[in-house]
Amino acid sequence: MPAFMLLMGADPAMESGAKPTPEQMELMKPIHDYNEKLAKAGKLVWADVLLPSSQGARLIAEADGSLKTIKGPFEHTTGGYAILAAKDLDEAIALVKAGPTNPQHAGRGLEIRQIVDLESLPVPEEVKAKGREMRGLMKKNAQALSK
Repeated sequence: MPAFMLLMGADPAMESGAKPTPEQMELMKPIHDYNEKLAKAGKLVWADVLLPSSQGARLIAEADGSLKTIKGPFEHTTGGYAILAAKDLDEAIALVKAGPTNPQHAGRGLEIRQIVDLESLPVPEEVKAKGREMRGLMKKNAQALSK
């Protein structure tokens, strides 16, 4: 089944880095419940919230091949992401739209992008084999993170 990445724009509360208030946590409960429902249905593969952009950096490729580092905060940035399993883009959109919304996220953009399927790439078999090997290593690394 195809995989899609949901990129969630950061809102001011997320970017502040402040601990969520009990009221904010209460507003998030329906979203957490919906995410649990999606995970149990095999539709939500992974999701995480990101720390504020003030604790991050952007690397910009220069013409000479070097990378220029710009430390945050950033005006427009991503606040979290999710990996969804869906048969197509329309189903991924429907999964996101079916979920509850939070008033504190008003104006926050969401972007859904399909993740390239390694097996469908028009590359030699040895490149695909190396990709499968790398995915196996990355899966082990992801499992180690959750311990």
